Amino acid sequence: MMNDKEKASVIEAMYRAARDPREWGAALAMIRVALHASAIALIGAGAKGGSPISLHDGLPEECLTSHQKFFQLKYYALLSSNHKGKDPCIVITSDKRTQYHQDYDFYDKHAEMLARFGYQYSLCAKLCDAGCGDTFVEIFWQEPLAPDCQPRFRAFREIHPHLERALQISRRLEERAAYKAAIWDFMGYSPHGVIALGPDQEIIHANKEARRILDQADGIEERKGRLALGSRSASRKLYDLTSHGAEKKGNGDPAANLSMVIRRPSSRLPFVLMVMPKQLPAATLGCNAPVAFLFLRDLDRQLDISIAAFSKAYQ
Repeated sequence: MMNDKEKASVIEAMYRAARDPREWGAALAMIRVALHASAIALIGAGAKGGSPISLHDGLPEECLTSHQKFFQLKYYALLSSNHKGKDPCIVITSDKRTQYHQDYDFYDKHAEMLARFGYQYSLCAKLCDAGCGDTFVEIFWQEPLAPDCQPRFRAFREIHPHLERALQISRRLEERAAYKAAIWDFMGYSPHGVIALGPDQEIIHANKEARRILDQADGIEERKGRLALGSRSASRKLYDLTSHGAEKKGNGDPAANLSMVIRRPSSRLPFVLMVMPKQLPAATLGCNAPVAFLFLRDLDRQLDISIAAFSKAYQ
């Protein structure tokens, strides 16, 4: 039914979609084609009952809406007893003949829905996710159920763990991206300059106030994507602070050990720069390098610290 090369391609497509949600449509299409199915859909809701998941390929919108209603009524929760160590799949036919009979009401209603949209049978499976809420995949066929369909079911059972894991990864990455975007958005309204700095002094992110300071090129500036200070001694101190941090000495103020004054060639009041006391550590297996956060204050400028300025971050 599905040879090793086809299976590898499908699995690769699923993990590609895990990294880039825009690829989920292509991944579902590959699964549908590999199983000679008419349609496939992921049924479920977002974290804590949020907006419904509506990823599908080949499924009429009206049919998808009906399935979402089924999910909201928790009919799909009946599939949970056939997962983790057991067969994760349930076959439902349009003539109400099913391989399981725990709840006739659920299967009868589901069979009626299949018949209404011209499907002969479907394969349902639960995709577990304790953190974001479980999802269900359903694959639909318009041809009658026959003994030669068993290879299709076996093929899906082989890729099912990968689909479950890929969806978990995708949801976690999307969650982290949302948190990151919220943090950058909030920092954008800070009256102080905020810079996220990589290990080679490359500027990963700078808010509006930091950009204003860098554009002045008055003792601190951006050169070819990296942060540059006006003197070698200042550059060396900044590198030490961002690379190794500052050790606490006695009962002194730790902020003083993590701060430096940047003199300005224009003879205006200097900038005060403070490094975030604790760097974000590099991931053990990830590709992200450590990031240090710098906070810049322009002593020559009166800051807007009104409540209205910060309230914009919540609009």
